[in-house]
Amino acid sequence: MSIPEIIKHNYNGLLINIKDIADLKKAILSIDKHNYRELSTNAHSFFKNHFDSEAVNKRIVNTLYS
Repeated sequence: MSIPEIIKHNYNGLLINIKDIADLKKAILSIDKHNYRELSTNAHSFFKNHFDSEAVNKRIVNTLYS
């Protein structure tokens, strides 16, 4: 899994161009109370559903027995 597969731009994180200082600055300055809360909530939900061992184990068991 790579970063673009994990992070959805403006949904659960911000993606920037590699080695682009201006892009990094723009991304940092774009974060405010509203989008920080939304990005944080979405990131937590995504990672809980995709990387939580209990959720992953349930998906594996369901796949094996379906």
